[in-house]
Amino acid sequence: MNKSVFWSLLGFMVCMLTFTACSSDNDINATGISLSEKDILLEKGSSHLLKAVVSPENATNKDVKWATSDADIASVDNKGNVTALKTGTATITVSLINGNFTAQCKVTVSSTVSGVSLDKTSLSIIEGKTDILVATILPNDATNKEVKWTSDNESVAKVSPNGEITAIRPGSATITVTTTDQSKTAQCKVTVTPVVSGVTLNKTSLSITEGKTDMLVATILPNDATNKEVTWTSDNESVAKVSPNGEITAIRPGSATITVTTTDQSKTAQCKVTVTPVVSGVTLNKTSLSITEGKTDMLVATILPNDATNKEVTWTSDNKSVAKVSSNGEITAIKPGIATITVTTTDQNKTAHCKVTVTSSKNINYKPYGNSQNW
Repeated sequence: MNKSVFWSLLGFMVCMLTFTACSSDNDINATGISLSEKDILLEKGSSHLLKAVVSPENATNKDVKWATSDADIASVDNKGNVTALKTGTATITVSLINGNFTAQCKVTVSSTVSGVSLDKTSLSIIEGKTDILVATILPNDATNKEVKWTSDNESVAKVSPNGEITAIRPGSATITVTTTDQSKTAQCKVTVTPVVSGVTLNKTSLSITEGKTDMLVATILPNDATNKEVTWTSDNESVAKVSPNGEITAIRPGSATITVTTTDQSKTAQCKVTVTPVVSGVTLNKTSLSITEGKTDMLVATILPNDATNKEVTWTSDNKSVAKVSSNGEITAIKPGIATITVTTTDQNKTAHCKVTVTSSKNINYKPYGNSQNW
C-alpha cells in the first residue's frame, strides 16, 4: 500500500469516529410521558384513541408500548386504540421502550339500558293485600339499573320504590316502571277486588235420616269477591260429618252444627243438622180381618221407632179381585175370597201383613116361620 492511500483511509476513519462521538453527544433523552386522558368512560362496543405525549417534544427516542390490566374489559393496540369489550374497569398503561417512564388511563366500560320488562303484565289482588313486581333491566350487564315506580290511580293501588303494590280499594290501576337510563318503560294492569263481606248457606236447619247424605251450598258475598275458598266443620262428627265441598253424612241420631268459614276475613254461617233414625219396622193394628163383600174396613200402620223421620208407606193387595186397599189403608171387600194386604215402608222396605177374608152378603141364616106344610 502506498503512503497516499494509507493516509486517506486513516483520515476517513478519524472523521467517522469524530462524527459518531459528536452524534452520541447530541441525543436528547426523554424526561417523561403522559396520556391525553387519565380517565375515560366508554360504551360497550365502542373505541377510543389515547395519545401518548413524550417529553420533551424533541426527545430522540419516542417509541412506546401499550398494555391493559384486563383484556376482557378493554383491549388496546400498539397505536393506543382502546376497545370497550364488557362492563367494568381496566387500566391502560403506556411505557417508553427505552426508559422507565409510564402513564396510565382508567377506562370504565358501561352498557346502556335497551329495555325493561316486568314479571307480571296483569295482576288481581284483594283490597288490603300486597304483592310485588320484579323489573328486569336489559341487557343484563346494563350499568345503570335504577328505576322509578308510579301508579296512575293511587286511590286504588299504590306502589313503593321497590315495586311492592298495596291494594287500597276495588278498581283498576296501571303500574309503570321507568328506567333512569334511557327512560324505558313497562306496565302492569292491577285489578283490586273486594274482600269477603259475608257468607250464607242454602239451609240453616236440616233433618236427615242416619246413613243418608245431603248437600249444603255456601254463597260468598260480595259476588265479585276474589277468594271464595271456605272450610267446613262439624261440632259433633259422631252424629254428622261434612266433606270439603259441603256434603253432609248422617252417622247416627242426634244433632250437630255445621259451620262454613271463609278463608278471607273468616266469615261464618251455620246449619243445625238433626239426624233421625231409620225405620226399623212396621206393624198393623190387625193381622187378620173378616169382612162382608161390599163393606170397608181400616188398617192402621205404626212405624218403628216412633221418631223415625220417613213414615211413608205403600199398600198392596195380592188379590185385588177379592179385596182392594187404598193409599191410606182402607180395605174394600169386592167378592168372597181371601186376600193378603201388605204395608211396606218407603224407608228400609219393612213390611207387615193382614189376611183378609171376604164373606158373601147372601149367606143369611134364618128359621122357617111356623109349619111349612101350611104354606
